[in-house]
Amino acid sequence: MREFSKVLGSNMRQARQRINLTQEQVAESLDMPVEVYGRMERGSMLPRMEMFVAICRTLGATPDQLLGYSQTRPDPIF
Repeated sequence: MREFSKVLGSNMRQARQRINLTQEQVAESLDMPVEVYGRMERGSMLPRMEMFVAICRTLGATPDQLLGYSQTRPDPIF
């Protein structure tokens, strides 16, 4: 479980940096304390499913990308 949370956190950090946002900006957008978001990026805490979906949207990433299953962004289905 620890390795999974580290991969997720690392991918969240990379996605956030790719769109030039700070942890504070992302946390504010998600209406959570920056300390909580920081713990997720460090891999010491996993988000709940609803929050994971919100994180994907905020970071402009697919669940597969953040979970480490895909390195490319798929074309929209609509």
